[in-house]
Amino acid sequence: MKLASLLIVLSLATPALAQTQTQTQTQPSASAPSAPAPAPMSKLFSRMDRDGSGKITADEYVAAQGRRFDFLDADHDGKITAEEIDRATANLEALAAGAETRSRGRHGAAGARMLERLKAYAAAHGGVVTRADWDALMRRRFEHLDANRDGMLTPEEMQGGREGASR
Repeated sequence: MKLASLLIVLSLATPALAQTQTQTQTQPSASAPSAPAPAPMSKLFSRMDRDGSGKITADEYVAAQGRRFDFLDADHDGKITAEEIDRATANLEALAAGAETRSRGRHGAAGARMLERLKAYAAAHGGVVTRADWDALMRRRFEHLDANRDGMLTPEEMQGGREGASR
């Protein structure tokens, strides 16, 4: 369960990770036409788009990333330490080792790279990442993803960020 939670939480911050969320599909009834399952990026986007506008604001993006911070901050002391990052990395590696698909394997690699960058940031900032640090990092990430600089993310901009992050 913890590994599945880590997978979901990591997918929030790095759009590259969203492609590997598992999808559950129900069996259609004989009388109902089958509808395609939404793409993982679409599901991620919908969760982040709190007001249903079809675009994600910086505040919506940072709020979604805040849930990820809360998950990584295992002792809930308001900061993420190198030890907490190491635990998350070990859990992600265990998940990737058991990956049944190539896509999940890529997810593990992208998540591991993100955690390495987070650990390097913590090392350069007193060994911790505070919530204020995290929010500032996520605002910068939002600005990077906002290709047309209109202060809103579209599904296309999220997709573009996902493709760039997976390289």
